Amino acid sequence: MRINLAIFLLLFASNAALAESWGPDAIKFNLEDSSKIQTMLWVSGYSYSSTAIYRRLGCLKKDQNIGSKYLVEKLNSKYSGIKITSEEASKTLDLEISNGYPCGPPYNKKMFPAPKDARQI
Repeated sequence: MRINLAIFLLLFASNAALAESWGPDAIKFNLEDSSKIQTMLWVSGYSYSSTAIYRRLGCLKKDQNIGSKYLVEKLNSKYSGIKITSEEASKTLDLEISNGYPCGPPYNKKMFPAPKDARQI
């Protein structure tokens, strides 16, 4: 019984630590004049739309996504302590997503076969 209780407490403590590591306090940059909650919503929308686009292009499987946490980590690494615009954030995230989730030139060839010669372009 004591072992079960110890395991439960250990799992509960580790889950609480993980939950604290992701949230508004994880954001280390300032997006325009937004609050951290507003910034999380912006990043979440960027994550959702990027995932949808990459799935439509065949660059992500249906069970894959471009997570908000990944995007926040990329922005934190470049802009920690700095106020940035949404345009700057978008340019950075576009580059990071392109590097982190390569799609091939310029997209999935199975879904969009390349023309047989340059005259078809």
